[in-house]
Amino acid sequence: MAVVINGSGTVTGISVGGLPDGIVDSGTLATNSVDSAELVDGSIDTSHIGSGVGGRCVYSGWDNAHKQTGAGGWKIPTLNYHYQNFDTDYCSAYSTNGIQCDKAGHYMVRLRVMMLTDTSGGEFQTKILVSGSQAGLAYDCTPGSKWQTQTLIWVGALTTSDYVQGAAFVNSGSSYFVWHQASGPRYSAIDLIYLGN
Repeated sequence: MAVVINGSGTVTGISVGGLPDGIVDSGTLATNSVDSAELVDGSIDTSHIGSGVGGRCVYSGWDNAHKQTGAGGWKIPTLNYHYQNFDTDYCSAYSTNGIQCDKAGHYMVRLRVMMLTDTSGGEFQTKILVSGSQAGLAYDCTPGSKWQTQTLIWVGALTTSDYVQGAAFVNSGSSYFVWHQASGPRYSAIDLIYLGN
């Protein structure tokens, strides 16, 4: 078929693949002319996705020992058991018991604490601290002699001057655990997840 340039500004008669390689660039394509329907499976790899899209866990850890002292007061764990060590592009250790933010952005903090008391009506609390101030709190009571796990989540912006900690509280008991130690099953943990800028 002959190539025809007609008066309406269209070109007809060009077969599929008929244009020479390299003559169509991004400026030639109309805005929004390519959407997900035109993309083949696997055409977008991780190098073409913004950092942190979908979330990136940059630290996960907890205390390597049970906490069995200090009922009636808030306790902050020593972060000496690492499920995932500090990703130093995003964070580092704050003293021995916190996570220092080294890359400003939006983060999710997930605190998961397994606790026990033998006192009926015993009170459990957990909280997330951002730079020493309470950012989230969970509260529950137990019928006694029961392990329970509290999960608390906070999402927000952190700067490079911020640090994050988790804390736990059991009000009473003759046999109690403010927290179950960190171990392979991840009974207790604090996680820092980078969400993006």
